Amino acid sequence: MIQLFWKVYNGMLVAKMDFDLYTYTNLANALCKVGDLNGAKKVLTQMDEKGCSPSLFIYNVLIEGTCHVGDFDGAFQLKNSMVEKGLVPDAYTYNVIIHGLCKGKKLKDAKLVMEEMTEMGLKPHYSMYSALIDGLMREGSIDEVFRLKDEVISSGKELNLAADNAIIHGFCKYGEIGKAVEIVHEMTRMGCKPNSQTYCCLIEGYCREHNTGRVFEFLNEMERRNLVPSEGTYCTIINELCHSKDLSRASDLLRKMFAGGLKPGVAICRTLIMCYTREDAITYEILIDVHCKKDNLIEAFKLQEELLGKGLLSKGTAYDSLIDAVCKKGDLSKAVGLLDEMRQEGIKPSFGTCSTVVCGLHEGGKIDEATGCFMHKLKLCILHLTWCIHTVCHLMLDVPNINIMFEVSTVINWLGQLKYLHQVLIVAGSRESQALQIFALCQR
Repeated sequence: MIQLFWKVYNGMLVAKMDFDLYTYTNLANALCKVGDLNGAKKVLTQMDEKGCSPSLFIYNVLIEGTCHVGDFDGAFQLKNSMVEKGLVPDAYTYNVIIHGLCKGKKLKDAKLVMEEMTEMGLKPHYSMYSALIDGLMREGSIDEVFRLKDEVISSGKELNLAADNAIIHGFCKYGEIGKAVEIVHEMTRMGCKPNSQTYCCLIEGYCREHNTGRVFEFLNEMERRNLVPSEGTYCTIINELCHSKDLSRASDLLRKMFAGGLKPGVAICRTLIMCYTREDAITYEILIDVHCKKDNLIEAFKLQEELLGKGLLSKGTAYDSLIDAVCKKGDLSKAVGLLDEMRQEGIKPSFGTCSTVVCGLHEGGKIDEATGCFMHKLKLCILHLTWCIHTVCHLMLDVPNINIMFEVSTVINWLGQLKYLHQVLIVAGSRESQALQIFALCQR
């Protein structure tokens, strides 16, 4: 959208068209978005030169832009300028300034601006109180927070959930978990239901106190209410469980993250390895899988070397993840090498892994390699029969090979499933004459 604006704007310049207030406002907004605040402020000068009076809206755009980059002196200058031109700041003007000041940790200034706003007859929005309370809690000004809270309540208002969560987060951060729970009870009495952020604050607070019992109480309560912890909260819990040597529950939580559609960061998985007194293959396999999904194969193979070097027993899950990843990158020779490595380690490849390699080789035009890999795994009886017959179809119909056909027929006859071959060949190949030829060869 911004690119379209500049295209139209340049066209207007070429055509020497006069700009109206709407165009100037959009020009100022576009310049603020690309970080050209000096250019945005010059728009006011251009408007004066053209005799176009600025509006409250364009001043709000400029004030928001200056606050966004932390130029609060510039924001106040713009606010004074608009007043000099007879424009009165509205609630949005104050909202932008207060949020900017809170974000910039200028809380005293934010409080003064809020007082000025009230004197102007404007009512501060809940979000302004939330921003100010959050800033004060981060500074540890707990007394000031409660003074502000009492002020809000005495004016006939109630704090919203965001403000309550800011207070709860602050209490948990400073080790006042009991007071945080009291706020939650107070919220509930007032008919305000805690949300996921509320529970996450409490859980992280109890993790700091090493109280895993209460952590799992709140986790279970979240589950009953269909609320999902954040990735950061999961990481905090897993880290605490690692330090308390609770490997089983830490691994269970990691699996829950995957099941819930969350993608744990590498740091979480690394914690499972570094913080345990006993490293196991499952932890390595989970970490390798995460690296593979993030396309970080260098780190994944390093961990595979660690896994093998420490002599940890593996069920082959790490190999499955690595083979799938290298096949997706088209490195089929590496995939075949990993299959051979599994055989040397005495690990039986899964059906899915073999299927991935054979199909990858076949699609890559490496028919001989695909057939060889297929036959080896077929003889080991680790492939599903239906998939085997379909694969025979595709391999044989592409490049018929009499010797391989005889070899295939021997295995399929041994499996006692020759009766299905003709039908599947026709369905898969849609070439009945060739299917009949292969079927006849396999019957010999």
